[in-house]
Amino acid sequence: MDDEREVVLHLADSCGEHLMEGYWPAVRFDTDNRATDVTIEA
Repeated sequence: MDDEREVVLHLADSCGEHLMEGYWPAVRFDTDNRATDVTIEA
């Protein structure tokens, strides 16, 4: 979803135990504050 109204929350694996270095989870929310997608990004 590439809607300019969406909100993307990028999270950090601060302990370094869950994802390889350089990768992070991102959660996308729609205009009704519902999570619409969760991805792993680099």
